[in-house]
Amino acid sequence: MMLKKQTNCLRKNQLIPEIEWHPQKKTEASNSLFDPLFETPTLSHQPGVKEINELAEHKTESLNDRLKQQKTEVVEVLKHEPIKDLRKAIGINDRFVFINDLFRGDEAMYERSIKTINSFHIFPEAEYWINRELVVKLGWDRESEIVKHFYHLVKRRFISM
Repeated sequence: MMLKKQTNCLRKNQLIPEIEWHPQKKTEASNSLFDPLFETPTLSHQPGVKEINELAEHKTESLNDRLKQQKTEVVEVLKHEPIKDLRKAIGINDRFVFINDLFRGDEAMYERSIKTINSFHIFPEAEYWINRELVVKLGWDRESEIVKHFYHLVKRRFISM
């Protein structure tokens, strides 16, 4: 490479040298010399170096995808656990719905029925009593969601522990 200095440029009343770069044509004699201006590899020439777009194109699972995965909720696990005492297993909202919709607002009949169902030892015995005393006498619709929920709780009462 050849450097040519020129001093004919004036800046602020001073002579400032100006540098011009003139690349030399490579000859056989200059092939053995290392020219850092033209022979220094850039990052794009380095093996293993990738562009930011290439790095971003790899699909990894996003946070949204990880949070979206179905996980077993605690309520789903507890929904099938056995019940020791039916009275304690029925929440305040369910109790209110059962008394108003299934027992026609008669809280005493609800309490007696729960106590009677708790006293049975096997599910078929409790089911027979419910069908005879509650379904027939109170006119329950077996396809109703409330009745199905009540039966589900009674079945959980008799699951072997």
